[in-house]
Amino acid sequence: LTMCEIDEDGLTAEHMAYLHTVEQAGGIGVGLSTINTLMLLPEQTIREIERLLLRRGLLVLEKTGRELTNKGFTKVSQNKGVR
Repeated sequence: LTMCEIDEDGLTAEHMAYLHTVEQAGGIGVGLSTINTLMLLPEQTIREIERLLLRRGLLVLEKTGRELTNKGFTKVSQNKGVR
């Protein structure tokens, strides 16, 4: 997994960049268009990244937008400066 740059939770650099992006945008109520603008990725790619984060309990989708869970905030804080 290390050779493939996948961490112990099964996350890639793109997953971590997504989590950092949501955290930098406030961590709660972040819209897809905001993530799209900040990450410069197509909507479909963002949705694919989100799937694993949702399954791992790092992210939830609320009416107001995407929100990091406590587990998501912890993951981001453990990986500050790692990209």
